[in-house]
Amino acid sequence: MQSDCQFEQQASSGLSSATSSLENLTLLEGARCSTDLSKVTDNQIQDILSSQCDSEFTFRLLRRDDYGRGIMNVLGQLTIVGDVTQEAFEKQFEWMFPLHKDTYHIVVIVDNKLDKIIGSGSLIMERKFLRSTGNCGHIEDVAVDSTYRGKKLGIRLIATLRDIASRALGSYKVTLDCAEHNVKFYEANGFKIKGTQMAWYREGEKQKL
Repeated sequence: MQSDCQFEQQASSGLSSATSSLENLTLLEGARCSTDLSKVTDNQIQDILSSQCDSEFTFRLLRRDDYGRGIMNVLGQLTIVGDVTQEAFEKQFEWMFPLHKDTYHIVVIVDNKLDKIIGSGSLIMERKFLRSTGNCGHIEDVAVDSTYRGKKLGIRLIATLRDIASRALGSYKVTLDCAEHNVKFYEANGFKIKGTQMAWYREGEKQKL
């Protein structure tokens, strides 16, 4: 999947033609002791979320009843979502949370006045044997509603996901994939190009770049 937020700060053109249209970017946090994800308290994550909240917008974790707040409309501005009913959404949510809450952390931005979701980003945690059985965070599916761009919400969302991964969950690195025109944006926010993403799609599956 592609993490491709349509940020207000579009990267300038002129990147080398040898650059792939999809880059793998990494924020290196340095080697550190592994964190037992099952022992991370909700308060640690909540403190990070609260630091981004203000009178206009709330940053919080996805809830079971968020289907009606427009989460799928936001994701639809990023890529193909298909025909996801409320029943299907709730079934997927119940599989992910709380059973796999140590792995999945989906942050949404809510317009407080409208009680509407206008941004979303996912953090997926990978447990490893290397780096002293360390943890690696993967940022995916970052999107901000087109009518809210220009408010630096994308910057705040990326910072929130990065801080949850590194500060609360002890990730030694955080990775993401993005479109070529967003590379400079992520570089300005501490990420570095690290390799190139490859993807294989099942026959008949549509892909949106």
